[in-house]
Formats: sequence, structure tokens, C-alpha cells
Amino acid sequence: MTATPSCPDTPPPAPLGQAIPDPSGREPMCDEPTFAAILEHVVPESFIRAAADNEVLQIVFWTVLFGVALSQLQGRPKELMLGVIEALAEVGIMPQIYHIQPG
Repeated sequence: MTATPSCPDTPPPAPLGQAIPDPSGREPMCDEPTFAAILEHVVPESFIRAAADNEVLQIVFWTVLFGVALSQLQGRPKELMLGVIEALAEVGIMPQIYHIQPG
């Protein structure tokens, strides 16, 4: 039998009867997340929003989905997409190489 976490409406009183504020400013999580809630969090609204919010799990999900879709392409469209991706990777890595290079 698993115990459900308690979720009080108010934080415990501090000494002198003052309430202890939550330093994060967030409400405590009352319920354990359901599988559906976890899936809703994993699937991003958009890749751009996930990247802007630094949601790494959502970015990984989108990247895997994109890779699977890319593997299903055939012929010229696949070559074009791979060429674009390789060019973007090259451009993105070159400034880092110049930064590391001595002199």
C-alpha cells in the first residue's frame, strides 16, 4: 500500500506564529502525476517553445520523432534534408572550434 503525500493548505507555522514562505514561490504538488500528465509534459507544443523554455526532454522527444520521420524519406528529399542538417551542424560547431583554437 502506498501512502499519498499530504498537501496542507497552509505551510507549517514558524516560530513566533509566523508562516514559513516557500522559497521557490510555487504551490506544493498535491497529487502524484498521472501517466497522462507525464505524456502531456513530454510531448512539446512546439520545438521552438521547448527550446526557449529549456525543456530538454521535450527537445529530445521532438528530435527522435524528427529522426524517425527522416529515416522514412527516400531519394532526393532525404538528401536535401541531410545536406541542410549537415550544413547547420558545421556552422554551429565552427565558432566553438575557433574559440578553442590557441592563438
